[in-house]
Parts: sequence; C-alpha cells; structure tokens
Amino acid sequence: MLQNVGLAFVFNGVGIPVAATGLIHPVWAMVAMAVSVTAIFINSFSGQPKLFLEAIASVGRPTGAAATPNPK
Repeated sequence: MLQNVGLAFVFNGVGIPVAATGLIHPVWAMVAMAVSVTAIFINSFSGQPKLFLEAIASVGRPTGAAATPNPK
C-alpha cells in the first residue's frame, strides 16, 4: 500500500504541475493519468495474481443482493 501511495504522489506530484503550466499538451496529461491509475491498480495485485484474475473475471457479474433472484 505504501508503494501505491508513493506511485500516486510521484505521478501526480510531477504530472499536475507540468500539465498546469502548459509544458505538455492536455491529451498527454490525460494519458499520463490513465497510466498512473493503471500502474497503481496492477501494482496493488502484485504477488497475488489469482486476485487480479478473479477481479477481471468478475466484471459484469452481479454480486450480493443483485445475484439472488426475487422469491416472488
């Protein structure tokens, strides 16, 4: 978790000032933000590939109360 916080601070601490001062085009700032989020997401599953694959496989599947049919 500390590593993810560090990554977030590095990406945002460098990316936001660079984008705000106009040193890079806004599209590249958006790409950098997407890379930041993706890197942190993938890093959060490092060492636990089973969790990563389960998270991907569960996309679009109902969970909890939505998964149980209405008894009426």
